[in-house]
Amino acid sequence: MKASAAPSTPETTSHLLWEDMSVFRRRYQKSANALVAVRNVLQERRPLEGAEDEFLSLYERLESADPRYVYEVWTDPTAYYWVRLAYQLLHTTLTGAPLNSLGQAYCREIGAATSAAALPVHLHSFKRYALGLAFLDGRELALASPLEVSLPFAIPGTELSLDGSGRIRVNGLLDGELSLWREGAGALHLPVTGGESEHVRLRANPVAVLDRYRLSLRHQAFNNLPGLVFVEPVLQHGEQSLGDSDALLCDALRLMREHAPDTFSQFSEVIRYIALKPLGSGDYTNISHSDLPGTFIASRVENPYELADTFIHELHHNRLFTLEETGPFFLAETTDPLRDALFYSPWRDDPRPLHGIYHAVYVFIPVCRYWFAVARAATKSSRITEYALSQVQRITAQLIAGVYQIERHADLTTYGERLFASMRDAVEELRAQVGSVGLTFESLILHCGEDGSFRGAFAPGTDHALTVKQETLRHVQDHAPVAQRAGILVKLRSL
Repeated sequence: MKASAAPSTPETTSHLLWEDMSVFRRRYQKSANALVAVRNVLQERRPLEGAEDEFLSLYERLESADPRYVYEVWTDPTAYYWVRLAYQLLHTTLTGAPLNSLGQAYCREIGAATSAAALPVHLHSFKRYALGLAFLDGRELALASPLEVSLPFAIPGTELSLDGSGRIRVNGLLDGELSLWREGAGALHLPVTGGESEHVRLRANPVAVLDRYRLSLRHQAFNNLPGLVFVEPVLQHGEQSLGDSDALLCDALRLMREHAPDTFSQFSEVIRYIALKPLGSGDYTNISHSDLPGTFIASRVENPYELADTFIHELHHNRLFTLEETGPFFLAETTDPLRDALFYSPWRDDPRPLHGIYHAVYVFIPVCRYWFAVARAATKSSRITEYALSQVQRITAQLIAGVYQIERHADLTTYGERLFASMRDAVEELRAQVGSVGLTFESLILHCGEDGSFRGAFAPGTDHALTVKQETLRHVQDHAPVAQRAGILVKLRSL
């Protein structure tokens, strides 16, 4: 690595990395500032020759509303996605600057040849936030032109969604009813408290409640987000993944509160809602996205301990995305850290970009701490204790390999190195703790299946159960590029 750590104390870096909640508030403020900037430029420049008028009118409604309700709507995860796209499309329309990959994907999906063609379509979708605000503050809303959406559709800032299939037009909130229109059905009116017709249903989503925290399950919120291709599995399977979710999610939240209380405190403040999908659907297990802060998609596993692991993991992806708003982690002098999938990752079978490995090192540190706490809380030997100890050893070994990969291959910025140095210290602490309790990475490895049960890992074609160290070394042998393999093996064989 070429950069040296920025002047700072370990205490201040550790606080920034793991505890500082102001980073989230700054991101929301940045989002609000971007919305103001979009409004000001549209009002002053009028680049759409009147097509921006309805957006400007709805913005005034937002500006005059109770700040409590505005906060609820504007901290909906989709609001950050919306304003980021609006800012980019407007900038490109006025300057001719190239669109980033998300902007390009958005234009392709809506069939717009240029950002100037895409911008009025995107401004049209701002009506969803005006609708959410109307549900919260009780003021009537008559849209000058209807909001056209595909079903299902989540109403931002609320726990309500419109379920069904096909497309529908939302005309507003009038006389305590949601006014809709659907091809073949005509005008539809549903009470704002919930109701259904033959074609569409307005309902509250399932919610897991613990203390004063409400975690809503909202697969519908991932619809109507053009350009985000990873949402398909949850849109296709989200409804069938609900099952009896409330108890499972509450148990996972309780376990996080018990074994990772500081993380639970952050989770309950930051994560607005999530979606579940079957474990085997899509090409990923769980995912957070930098443009959707405050949410994630998780694969449903019938084990609350494992689900709590996922919650901790995805919260910290959210957190690191937020920290990245301060500045980049990589200099990218020799490789593109976001796109060049060239490097062995101990968590994946396929080569990964350095950015993905950096994220993985970060998020697995608190996950490993959680499993340590689970193991220490046990009053007697049990299967969950065995699994927790297996996870501690396995993740620690993976972290050692991940740290080595960043040290060996990454060109970090001063900011990126400052955070990484603290992460590296945390990994060394975990390694020391493994030794202090007499673990040697020789425990039999266990995996958790979709049904929540635990199973061992075996050498291919044999009934020989693998230890943590054996499986970790086997993974390197099978999946690391040849040029990277020897150094990683030397590092892991010393365990």
